[in-house]
Amino acid sequence: MGGKKKKKILLVCICSISILSLLGCSKKIDNKGDNSVNKPSSSDESIKQESPKKDKDIIVSYKGSSYSLPMDVNFFLNDGWKVSGSVAHTVDFSNDQYPNSLLELRLCRENAFDGVFTKEEQTRQVKIINSEKDAKIDFSINGISFDSTKEEVLQILGEKNQSGDKLRSFINIEDKEYRLEISFTSNKVSMMDLYLYE
Repeated sequence: MGGKKKKKILLVCICSISILSLLGCSKKIDNKGDNSVNKPSSSDESIKQESPKKDKDIIVSYKGSSYSLPMDVNFFLNDGWKVSGSVAHTVDFSNDQYPNSLLELRLCRENAFDGVFTKEEQTRQVKIINSEKDAKIDFSINGISFDSTKEEVLQILGEKNQSGDKLRSFINIEDKEYRLEISFTSNKVSMMDLYLYE
């Protein structure tokens, strides 16, 4: 009788230990699961850090290719734009394809322009004045091109800081990241000037 009692007690002890150990394991698994759900993975963190600020999401398109500032000066040099003058970091260009138009770039460099471009020269400003006498330059900023009317520009950008006169009106948008100015002649875009602050 005593032996049966001891066996039952031993059996109850073994069962209790087994149940407690199973509960402990499931709790560890739950905790581990909770940690992986609540704590973002390192790849999620890196994606958040690398994602660009909304203010800088301005796309410059030139002849079918898209860029964001700062961009390489070579994209323009390779298409026939030649230096026509310079003041400090700002360089003016002309192009035989558009004899009455002007391209202005502000270089990302410490020293003033000395007439020589470095291998990977970059610009933080792109300004293009497209004369009505010339063919339309295949250039746009966030979908605004030289074919865009004032109404179309306002639809894309919204009515922000608008001012001007009857002959030459313009839309100027500025924040801590950039300045964008669009000018119009006869209700069509005639000048685009995008400047990315340092």
